Amino acid sequence: MSITQDVPITLLSAQQLAHYVEPTLPDPDVMILLPKLRSIRTVVDKMKNMNDSVRIMANMHGELQLKLETDIVSVAAFYRGLGHPTIEGGQQPSPDAQVEVAVRVNQLMRVLAAEKVNPNTVIMCVVEHRAIVFHALQNDSMDNLYLTYYMPILNTSSD
Repeated sequence: MSITQDVPITLLSAQQLAHYVEPTLPDPDVMILLPKLRSIRTVVDKMKNMNDSVRIMANMHGELQLKLETDIVSVAAFYRGLGHPTIEGGQQPSPDAQVEVAVRVNQLMRVLAAEKVNPNTVIMCVVEHRAIVFHALQNDSMDNLYLTYYMPILNTSSD
């Protein structure tokens, strides 16, 4: 069986590329190693039919919770025993740190689509009140490749 997929690619000149810069963010409040993205994607895929946003709660004790609430239902998924990376030369978050942020489900689904490249490790870094940064790492014998996703959070006072 052979599968061919045409994906449009636009090459940018060095001048055009100069307009794209990574956002400047403070050190994360919480960093956590995510379980296989497929397991999270399955849960979030069900949640997207119930609400436009989902709350993400995480802490440095290796706990992650995805939660949504509507007028008639409350749904939550819990992940425990997750690790957290160490930062070489950077400031490590407090061991007691915990965060809670809300994000758009459709944006989270786009990030979780990274499971298609089969990353070895996915790190979620949360800067409370600002953003979530996902680092999908693909380490193989040839190269160390990574994808970085910056996702804004929702203002919790207007949810």
